[in-house]
Amino acid sequence: MHCQNIEDFDADDEISIELTPLIDVIFMLLIFFIIATTFVKPKFEVALPDAESAKIVPENEKTPVCAVTVDAAGTLFFDGIETPPELLPQKLKEHEGKIFEVFSDKTAPFGVVLQLMDEAKKQGHENLLFMVEKER
Repeated sequence: MHCQNIEDFDADDEISIELTPLIDVIFMLLIFFIIATTFVKPKFEVALPDAESAKIVPENEKTPVCAVTVDAAGTLFFDGIETPPELLPQKLKEHEGKIFEVFSDKTAPFGVVLQLMDEAKKQGHENLLFMVEKER
């Protein structure tokens, strides 16, 4: 029975809630959160160094990137996968043409970061972006 007014409602009438719109909204929220979490972020929590001269790269200037993380112990990670130092040349070749976003912990051994920079330079990679915390 379709009720137009509250006076038309009988106590015997069933009240039903349409679940289809609710399910649609839940799926839309799920898709939103899945898409929102796919941006490049360091795979591991590192304490980035501070820099006054840091600048923000506009979204329209970004090209394909590879996240390189150096943790406090000096361990290298390419896109979240631990990489031994001897595989560094191979990993750089695999990601040729990409910009390397380097997330280096401020307490990481400088020798590991220097080795990364040196090997990238030897292979002709000039696109190393060192991620820092911008001082205010």
